[in-house]
Amino acid sequence: DRYPNLDLASTRPFPEDSSFTIIYEGPQNEFHVKSLPSNEQHWFRVRACSNNIMSRWCNKTLSVKTKEERGFSWDRAASHKETVISMEGQRVQRSPSSSHWVCAFGNKAFNLKRRYATIKVSGDSPYLYVGVAYKGAPVAEAYNNVSVLWRKGSGDLCFHGVRLNRSKLPSVSSASGELCYGGGDVVGIMVDVKLGKVAFFCNGVLARTASGLRTDVDVLPFVSLGSADVVAEFTTESFIPTTPRDFSS
Repeated sequence: DRYPNLDLASTRPFPEDSSFTIIYEGPQNEFHVKSLPSNEQHWFRVRACSNNIMSRWCNKTLSVKTKEERGFSWDRAASHKETVISMEGQRVQRSPSSSHWVCAFGNKAFNLKRRYATIKVSGDSPYLYVGVAYKGAPVAEAYNNVSVLWRKGSGDLCFHGVRLNRSKLPSVSSASGELCYGGGDVVGIMVDVKLGKVAFFCNGVLARTASGLRTDVDVLPFVSLGSADVVAEFTTESFIPTTPRDFSS
């Protein structure tokens, strides 16, 4: 508004500067850049306008290396108040004083690049579900119609509030016998946000897949804890299993 006669076309990069992209044009002398891809190098430079005359590009270019994205942690604000989350945010369990189901959300939604999470399970109690839920799901129910969860021990799948007995589900495991998970196992969750699919792995081996996830809302890691004995801990796994055949690449 301060420069109504300014020819904005003149602010475009010169041909030799085609590798740069204009991210802001306007009167502000301060600009914040957000949501840059992680673990990448970026270069920035500026030029000013005075009395409708555009200066040359500043001969000093700022170079910025964004940090590698951190893994998942449990979201204290979004989780049930009777969950106990470790200081670093990786471990969650139910408070010993609680007598009902409590749930915890992961702090990041799955997306096209961030599509796999691993959770190590500890404890003997079978009262644990691991899976995903939509943002805003209730956090005081074992499972509901806005979550897709895999039960510890039994291997039953609870899909959008419908509990599907393991014996009625087709096996997708490449291992001999039907895979379930228990204490000491690592549960992998892979989400295809494009096609609305989710896959569950036990120690890197595919155990269960399901289709029908909503693709218009955020899908986050989610656990339901029905006992203080069980612990769900995010792990950093360098190994990512092979994408299931019917998932997008």
